[in-house]
Amino acid sequence: MYRVCSDEGCAGSAILAGFDDAIGDGVDVISVSLGASPYFSPDFSEDPIAIGSFHAVAKGVMVVCSAGNAGPDASTVVNAAPWIMTVAATTIDRDFESDVVLGGNSSAVKGGAINFSNLDKSPKYPLIAGASAKSSSASSTSDSASHCEPSTLDASKIKGKIVLCNHSQSDTSKMVKVDELQSAGAAGAILVNDFGRAVTTAYLDFPVTEVTSAAAADLHKYIASTRYVRICMHQPSSN
Repeated sequence: MYRVCSDEGCAGSAILAGFDDAIGDGVDVISVSLGASPYFSPDFSEDPIAIGSFHAVAKGVMVVCSAGNAGPDASTVVNAAPWIMTVAATTIDRDFESDVVLGGNSSAVKGGAINFSNLDKSPKYPLIAGASAKSSSASSTSDSASHCEPSTLDASKIKGKIVLCNHSQSDTSKMVKVDELQSAGAAGAILVNDFGRAVTTAYLDFPVTEVTSAAAADLHKYIASTRYVRICMHQPSSN
């Protein structure tokens, strides 16, 4: 690995030096996961990635570059020099499913995430909506509690339970919320998220799954339909 960027950015001289070092070390492939903004992309003759990769290819080294993070729109691809193998993201017909199984009728609500939790497979875990676990803090409102914002939930109300949290309109990161819930003793979390599921999030050993707002509506109906609210979450599977 050759570090060519710092907190101040990625200097062209550092990028060229990185290419020179990689070529000198005799590598077979150089993978470059950086590039200029498509709206300020320099000409090949002034682009350090294009120049460095040209020298590498001339020495028989394949150069693979990111096509950038913009798009999908016209003129948003970067690192498009003809001697570079430019790679863009795409989609696949697979998903990491982690469904929520409801107690009583054993129906399932589709969810998705990656975690390595050891939850029991039978629906025995209490489910509570964030708004129902609102703390008495002056800063806690029903809306902020429904989003499981930090310091808005009563730990005694969520301990040992799986908490249903809205996340579709929240500035707080998912991991911050999950860490807060885990620290408070929650058994797991269900995040309502209609955006950002193009890349499945990994939550390691804490049980978390993400559902759409339509699926969350089914969960809220289930909570309202019975006094004995119990669920479980399936281990993630690739489908």
